[in-house]
Amino acid sequence: MDTYRQRSYQNSNDWGQRWAVRQWNPPQGHGVYLFIRFPGHSVEFAAQTVVLGKRAVTTARGQFIGIARKVHDLSSGPHQKESLVVYLFESTEAATRFFVSDNRFKQPDFPPPSGACEAWTVVKFLETRNDDMYLTYMLCDNTLRGSSYHEYKREFAEPFSQLVLDYNGQPFVVQSIGVESLRRHHVEPNTIVTLHLFRNEEDIKRMMADPRYEDLKRRQISMATDFTSVFTIDPQACP
Repeated sequence: MDTYRQRSYQNSNDWGQRWAVRQWNPPQGHGVYLFIRFPGHSVEFAAQTVVLGKRAVTTARGQFIGIARKVHDLSSGPHQKESLVVYLFESTEAATRFFVSDNRFKQPDFPPPSGACEAWTVVKFLETRNDDMYLTYMLCDNTLRGSSYHEYKREFAEPFSQLVLDYNGQPFVVQSIGVESLRRHHVEPNTIVTLHLFRNEEDIKRMMADPRYEDLKRRQISMATDFTSVFTIDPQACP
């Protein structure tokens, strides 16, 4: 598995330092997200898997958050239709234990026949509010290119946080360097992983139409490679 050192924009005393040796630190936060991403044509099979694994999630002291039947990839280049399942567990160990023991998820060919799923965990750094109202997620992987973390925070993260707030979002619910890969999800060592919550996709569209957003994205692209996806989750796997 990948190893990484958890950091936060707000609490890191050595944010300005460039990437150093990574060591595993116990998660500090409000649980651990488990993301499972797979080809969109397998969404119904995945939904059935969620229903069948309900008891196992409870036993692992976890919670099914929702299923996104369509993931919007905002990066350039060719895209394929993808879907995604989100869980929340008390710890990385609990999330891992569930994933590797579930009768379907643990199979190397999940979802059949291709077995093209990716799975990873990341710490939920901030406590959220009104979760049933914030079902649209903006998930970002930003790999730094020559910039320090301090520069990235000052030039992009802090003003972007305010922009998200201006459009009724909850910024930087996740703010981590790296992820814990459970299957086929690997990121570059100096990748900042963030998650922002919104009430709906319309709020994100309005934010992206704001001139400040375009300016901030220009700054971001000058410092980092950006991979951003947007998806809205359904709390019911099989409505």
